[in-house]
Amino acid sequence: MQLKKNEELIKEKQKKERKSKKEDAIASYEAWKEKKAESLKAKAKERQNMVRKEQREREEKEEKRQSAKQVFENWKREHDQLLKDKNRKQKLAESKQKLQKQEIEEERQRDSKSAFSDWCDKKKDVLHEKFKREFEEIKMKAEEEQYMKEDREKMALETYENWLIRKDREERRRKDERRIQAILRDSPPPPWSPPNKTIPFGK
Repeated sequence: MQLKKNEELIKEKQKKERKSKKEDAIASYEAWKEKKAESLKAKAKERQNMVRKEQREREEKEEKRQSAKQVFENWKREHDQLLKDKNRKQKLAESKQKLQKQEIEEERQRDSKSAFSDWCDKKKDVLHEKFKREFEEIKMKAEEEQYMKEDREKMALETYENWLIRKDREERRRKDERRIQAILRDSPPPPWSPPNKTIPFGK
């Protein structure tokens, strides 16, 4: 009776110890998972800041280019106007052919400006599409990394739980073996009887 009570006390103590170990392991795992999530969040934020910085640099370059273009066009327009005024004063008597050449040249300049403007618009669209594509790639990669992280965490938790189950079974098996050996050790030997003088049962 005392042995059974001791076994029950030992069993209860071992059960509490296993529960405590499991709770400690789960707490350690949760702390690791939280730290890992913070690290991934920091990396994602750093990547996002880098993308924003690159976008700002592109926008600043585009603004500088547009500003330079505007300054150049203003200067050219004023310069052209001065040249036209001077030519009107100096060449009123020029022939119709020279005037036609001047009109052709002005038309060519307008076409050149239009082609340059079209090229700028096309270049801007290309840059926009490139940035959009890069942003989608970064977003897809972040989602893929998140999925892989969750899958690894799930596998790690399952592996740990299976290990706990196997360990618990092994401990129970060893405990049962020790209990059986103790019973066999403590059992008294059978009574001795002389050879060939065993009284048959029922006589």
